[in-house]
Amino acid sequence: MNEVTEMLNMAFKADKVQHPYYDKHVILSTVIGTKTEQPMLDLPENLTIPHDYKFKFLLYARGFQIYNCKIDKDHVGNWTLATPDAHLINDDETEIFSPLFQVAYHFGLKEPINGGSSTWISILPGDESGVTTRTIATNEAPNDPNKNIPWLLTEATVNYGDHGAFHDITHLLRVKTRNGVAPPNESCGTTYKDGSFYFSEYDSEYWFYHR
Repeated sequence: MNEVTEMLNMAFKADKVQHPYYDKHVILSTVIGTKTEQPMLDLPENLTIPHDYKFKFLLYARGFQIYNCKIDKDHVGNWTLATPDAHLINDDETEIFSPLFQVAYHFGLKEPINGGSSTWISILPGDESGVTTRTIATNEAPNDPNKNIPWLLTEATVNYGDHGAFHDITHLLRVKTRNGVAPPNESCGTTYKDGSFYFSEYDSEYWFYHR
């Protein structure tokens, strides 16, 4: 069983959650990707999607960028990204970040597939799709890049499932990022011990594309 299959199996074992106001088990979100019109946004030229590909939907993410403090043989400390850990919802205006509305999970593979590790999988019953991507372009966040993680363009290295929201995704944009940066490198080995992890909260939009 590979890492993605294991994560999918875990997701589908918990296909229902206890609603806080009712005795019965419910899940409010039933589809992935209710916003199917690409928003108006000035994108950096290097983050432009090729013309042959079309916007499919966007999702809103909230979670953590998890960084690992590593000290090298010269006793220099650096923070490296260990994994993202975020849940995604369809609409941040009418929904909240709660298991009732979460439709997908974002994480990083320990062992890359075809050079890609950033992975998104459905957590909805009946949709066992997912996609793993690799980054092909980055651009610093236009608003306060010292605080907000970069915008990214990624391309799929593998898709999961024969159908479902993510089975045909070819490209993905991370935009409108908020927070999520690592601590200063000088804090690795001083404030934080070698091997420590730092959970940096972040929000972003992920835009998904297909042919």
